[in-house]
Amino acid sequence: MAQPPLPTRFDHGISLALGEAGPPDLAAARQEFAAGASDGDVRAAHALAGFLAGGIGGPRDWQAAVDLLRLWAPRDGLAAMQTELISEMGLTADGLPASLPELKAVHSIKRISVAERLLSPKECEFLIRIATPMLRGAKVISATNQIEDQKNVRDNDHCGFAMLQEPPAIRAINLRIAAVSATDVRQGEPLQIMRYREGQQYRTHLDRTSAGTNQRLMTAIIYLNDDFSGGETAFPVLDMAVRGRRGDALLFRNLTEKGEVDRDMQHAGLPPTGGVKFIASRWILERPAYDEQGNLLGETLWS
Repeated sequence: MAQPPLPTRFDHGISLALGEAGPPDLAAARQEFAAGASDGDVRAAHALAGFLAGGIGGPRDWQAAVDLLRLWAPRDGLAAMQTELISEMGLTADGLPASLPELKAVHSIKRISVAERLLSPKECEFLIRIATPMLRGAKVISATNQIEDQKNVRDNDHCGFAMLQEPPAIRAINLRIAAVSATDVRQGEPLQIMRYREGQQYRTHLDRTSAGTNQRLMTAIIYLNDDFSGGETAFPVLDMAVRGRRGDALLFRNLTEKGEVDRDMQHAGLPPTGGVKFIASRWILERPAYDEQGNLLGETLWS
């Protein structure tokens, strides 16, 4: 009988990062990914690039992350895509956005704004391309703070890029979202990619966590394509609906000035009446969810 393959440095690194045999050890995981990358394991190389770009388990080193992608680009498609994309992003040496679009208010009272062309067409296409193979039926967080399948609430498909799975190109996008929203990138939950086929929707809801200890302060929605009909983001209490062009970002605040959930900010992802809609979304918390080394500050459902 064939023996199962022995665990690799990448496998051991993942186990250390997730704390499968003890407390999570991100520094040790980073060392394992570095060793695996040196041994020629592309999975370890991608994990290491993400840790370097995000400062997980050690100092943040954006240039080292980019250099690693460039090294692997001739033999790996994902590394090649990211290398080309990052070179066109207009970033500082630290991976921060060199410029930002102006925020344009779309509601006179509520803090609802649009940042036009926050993402380029190539960045939008990149997110759709890498997310599509991972898309699965979306879940919701129930009143008891559990992840559940509730198709009566939403029936679209989605996937997320958690902190431990965040490629450098997505890190750069998250840094841009943080900058345009004037928040710390560590306040952001994982970037999600959502696909709505014709007739699929996310019914009226509030972006909040039932635990309430670190509430969702803001929401950022980025429209990744515009070759569909319908599919607006509707705010029924405010009697308004928004539909951005490809690359536009819709940002809105979910809490009142007193820090309470603002029920006026109920919103819905209306169903496309033709074509397929792709969006990226990021929930932004009141406070950072992890420290400078990537260690979680409290429990989450998305670590």
